[in-house]
Amino acid sequence: RVDCILQAAGAPQTNVDAFAVVETDSTVSAWASVVDQSTGDAVFVMGAEPTGEGSVMIPVIARTPGAAGTNWHSDVRIVAFGESAADLELEFRPVGAPVDLPVTVNLTVEPGAGKALDDIVGTVFGMDNVVGTLRIIPDSGDPLLAVASRTYNQSLQGTYGQFIPAVTDGSRGTATVIGIDGSADQRSNLLVSEVQGEPVEVEATLRDRHGDPLGSPLFLTVEGFALVQVNDVFTAFGVSPRPNCRIDIRRTAGLGSFFALASVVDGHTGDAVAISMTEIE
Repeated sequence: RVDCILQAAGAPQTNVDAFAVVETDSTVSAWASVVDQSTGDAVFVMGAEPTGEGSVMIPVIARTPGAAGTNWHSDVRIVAFGESAADLELEFRPVGAPVDLPVTVNLTVEPGAGKALDDIVGTVFGMDNVVGTLRIIPDSGDPLLAVASRTYNQSLQGTYGQFIPAVTDGSRGTATVIGIDGSADQRSNLLVSEVQGEPVEVEATLRDRHGDPLGSPLFLTVEGFALVQVNDVFTAFGVSPRPNCRIDIRRTAGLGSFFALASVVDGHTGDAVAISMTEIE
């Protein structure tokens, strides 16, 4: 464990965007805890090996007001490894807009360098009051990229937020999202994105802590590279809120591949925790 890593590394200043490269001959797991100094909110950022698998997708980015006075923004970080610059196209698909007409921006990341795209929806795409998906597409070749994002509530006290992973593939079978909580203090939202460019239809079933189904299943159609968001899942399923539930998601039709996560939001602070799906089959 290394506390205050910028100071520990002897950085001349600590109010900068940076990334850490962990090199080892062993198998390790590395992560960062990035703490808002005003609120004390910590965001867990999982380390990942750079991917050279072509396009990378962030399942959700936003710049929009939310429930209970929240105000959501997204930051994206992209690091390019290798010996040449990575020329990229960024595709943003807002919910409700035609999926075949994404908003696009070109971006170059120099070799060994990183790009910090703060409030990406507003500063890069020039949009407001929207939520959608982001694809990061190399113009040529398969550059090694490390990509991470954070979507957070910007409050008067500071930020409260969640780490959203970048993905390259999803599920074509069944997956589950655990940790679905509902109470006077918490609300849970479900987000389902398609990650391969083909429509997919899924059935979502809410289950209690015993595994018994609650309410009626939801049937969702997600267009290629698009996002469907179900706010306040207990209301959507027609049942009273309760803790320690899960949502099972099963592909029922289509050639697409889905990725799902829950955003569990503290009703007092607006702090959100993202819980990614676990694939079952």
